[in-house]
Amino acid sequence: MKLNPDCIRDLLFSIEETSTSCSTITSTGLSKMDRLKAYSTEEILYHLQQLHWGGYIIAPNKCRYIDGTFFLQDLSPAGHEFISNIRKDTNWNKVKKISKDVGSETLNSLKTIAENVISSAITASMGLH
Repeated sequence: MKLNPDCIRDLLFSIEETSTSCSTITSTGLSKMDRLKAYSTEEILYHLQQLHWGGYIIAPNKCRYIDGTFFLQDLSPAGHEFISNIRKDTNWNKVKKISKDVGSETLNSLKTIAENVISSAITASMGLH
């Protein structure tokens, strides 16, 4: 399956909205959220696994995936940082455009591009151009 950057962003926002200090979040519960209704169950499961492997979400050690349901706990610190960098639609659109222009839509390249977009925005905001 091809990585869908918009699905990644929508999942991160949904996890952020849903998580509490001691919650367990399921892919089944997430898939019912309005933001995620456009994605198939398989697409949601695939992207949750990618986010877990990439270190963006925290999942229980022994029961991440049972009977077609993915269990997770929260965003990791890296997940919080990434979502913060792509929260603003203007930043996200820049990230997607650059990613498409350079031909790389991996989690790592999206993260790197987002960091650079934010760095440029900070520099411009501080009048350091």
